[in-house]
Amino acid sequence: MGGWPTNSGAFAQVAQFKAVLRLHKASDTLHKASGDLHTVAGALHTASDGLHTAAGALHKLSGRLHKVAGRLHKSPERLHAPSATLHKPAGRLHTASIQLHKESAHGPTVFTLPIPVAGPLHSRVAISHIRSVQDLDAPELALYRTLKRVEEHERAGVLVAANNKVIKRLLASRFTVVSALLTPAWLEKLESQLRARTEAIAVFVAEPALLETITGYKMHQGALAVAKIPPLPDLASLLATAPRPLLLAAVEGIASAENLGAIVRCCAAFGAHVLIVGETCGSPFQRRAVAGSMGTIFEQPVVRTENLVATLTTLRARGVRCLAAHPRPGAKKLSAADLRGDCCLVFGAEGPGLTEAVLAACDDAVEIPMPSHMNSLNVAVAAGVFLYEATRQRG
Repeated sequence: MGGWPTNSGAFAQVAQFKAVLRLHKASDTLHKASGDLHTVAGALHTASDGLHTAAGALHKLSGRLHKVAGRLHKSPERLHAPSATLHKPAGRLHTASIQLHKESAHGPTVFTLPIPVAGPLHSRVAISHIRSVQDLDAPELALYRTLKRVEEHERAGVLVAANNKVIKRLLASRFTVVSALLTPAWLEKLESQLRARTEAIAVFVAEPALLETITGYKMHQGALAVAKIPPLPDLASLLATAPRPLLLAAVEGIASAENLGAIVRCCAAFGAHVLIVGETCGSPFQRRAVAGSMGTIFEQPVVRTENLVATLTTLRARGVRCLAAHPRPGAKKLSAADLRGDCCLVFGAEGPGLTEAVLAACDDAVEIPMPSHMNSLNVAVAAGVFLYEATRQRG
């Protein structure tokens, strides 16, 4: 007989139908949740990679801090307190790095980590602070951002050393060091010299990639420093205390910072008592000149004159022979010139050479013998040859 099922059968079918609907809805919900979980899993994987990288960086930093702290503990007793202070942030960073490694290995189950931020590190009173930097926006780093603005640096009365050998000579000199921008590796290498200084030095530590943004190319030496240019002595004072016979050098029209720096280096190498820089030359304290001198600018006596002709005239009046390094008809050969007495060797730019006014202010012209198809050398090379000959003649 057709019709509706019995009450008990109807209830069973309705219940079954509702159960099927609920299962369908649950299936849809689970499917959607599965997609959401997949997205979250991807995000967690990315976060895990980031935490792992951060953990590695913290491990390296904590290792370096432990090294420095260990060395400080071996220093005299007066360094014990600073070294103990240094051990604490090193330990905290090491603990934080271990926690990060755990998070990166097993997935980030904790989304906030109590990582303490290490404050300024002190290795001696002479170093005002050692600070890690992630960018160059701080006002005290402005001089490092403007390496090519040499005029600004000189107006500010500072120079920039951009070579680790130059910086080592700077730290051993009488020049006042203002700050240093170093990679962690160079901080370790220069630490003893930095601690030996008596003035307060701000030391900034950055990774090599950040320093390369300053220069625009890959740096093989991750060290920069700023120092004050001291007041230059006057020529009369230097001559009064210099041993005899005098060996002086003077330059005119040298615009190349590299050449000027190399001449400073030659003067230091062959014992010139003073280098006189004429009014038409660049500054021997420009960054490239300092680098070209290999840091000898920190020990070589240098004076600047506003009138080279007048200075040469004064020297001649004091019995100093002024010899122009200038090839021209009738010039003496270098080997025939007597350089054993008080003398000043005068060098000009490679192209034009010395001006007529400076030539007229000299006692004589001297040249290096060369084949007819050659008529000049690089001015720094020529200065080295002349200065060597002077020292050879003097024994």
